[in-house]
Amino acid sequence: MKLLVIGIGDCGCRLASEFAQLDHTARAKRRVVIVSRAYALNNDQACLNSLPKAKTETLQPILIRGLMAGDGKSTESGANFMRQESDRVFSAMRLGGFFEADAFMLIAGAGGALGSGGVPVLAQILKERYVDKPVYGLIILPFDYELDDPQRVHNTAICLKSVDKVTDAAILIDGGGFGTGQHVTT
Repeated sequence: MKLLVIGIGDCGCRLASEFAQLDHTARAKRRVVIVSRAYALNNDQACLNSLPKAKTETLQPILIRGLMAGDGKSTESGANFMRQESDRVFSAMRLGGFFEADAFMLIAGAGGALGSGGVPVLAQILKERYVDKPVYGLIILPFDYELDDPQRVHNTAICLKSVDKVTDAAILIDGGGFGTGQHVTT
């Protein structure tokens, strides 16, 4: 199965970059294509600049220009921003990968604004434009230390409820002990 990967926000962009790197390795070592294209969408140029440069042209960083209305920290502000900018986002993703892909994978952290609000908006648009292709959400739950912030907890709840409504499947990754600097064993 070939995925078109769209990472939204800081967390989503970093993971989209990882998917591009994995695809590069799979192509080189196994001659298998797992990602038709990967996009990293963010309104933070510094985050996009910090992404490792892929050895392949699979990853395309896209800067979303504009200002988020309201506080800029809520899922609602991220969703409104993505609605306003969605035409520009899809225009920037004109490089392709859509028709070659078997499914779409949208990736974001649940606690932020742009990713948690943007995933449901883009998922709905993709479902309307590409009715025969499944849309999956890969959602990263907040780190333990982020759970003290009521805004992140609220964003996570709204994100999960919205993603569940518009995607074919939601895959949750528990950030839990990650981000503490300590080794996590399973």
